[in-house]
Amino acid sequence: MIDVIGSPGGNIGSLTRCLSRLELSHRVITRPAEHTESAPVILPGVGAFGGVARALSQDGWYDALPRLLLSKTPLLGICVGLQILFSESDESPGVPGLKVLPGRISRFQAAKVPQVGWNGITASGNNLYPSGFAYFVNSYYVVPDRETTVLYTSDFHGPFCAGVHSDNITAFQFHPEVSGAFGRRVLRVWFDAL
Repeated sequence: MIDVIGSPGGNIGSLTRCLSRLELSHRVITRPAEHTESAPVILPGVGAFGGVARALSQDGWYDALPRLLLSKTPLLGICVGLQILFSESDESPGVPGLKVLPGRISRFQAAKVPQVGWNGITASGNNLYPSGFAYFVNSYYVVPDRETTVLYTSDFHGPFCAGVHSDNITAFQFHPEVSGAFGRRVLRVWFDAL
């Protein structure tokens, strides 16, 4: 059973439909007390870093998620669900992230943002994840302190980190739940590796 954190702004409908297509048992939870011990967690996010941070804090996740991750609970972050794992974001100065991964979130310097649509992603190193094309909606991207955590790279007026992996944490800047067969394949790889 996968626990999907149903925070406001999360792309819950698309994500749960995708998980159902993959025949992966899941349920949407809103409070840490609802989490089943050792169940993998998906943290989706759509919208602004500050809004997602406030919602997670109000629901008790700001204290609970770092504890779950220390206990080696597998977590998959999507979009702002990736960004919130880091220290801070240019989008919401002064709003702290969860600080479970070292690094920060920067704004694209391109003349036109956000990046909306399909973009190629390249898997880093010899990992299980495939390269391909995925769907993005983002004006900001992660700048991890440790290059060894980079799982995917992409290019939008310059290269950027499109996914990270560190121990029990995997997170994507793109939206696998709306990336068709390729996105389903990526989610299956994550689940099968648990």
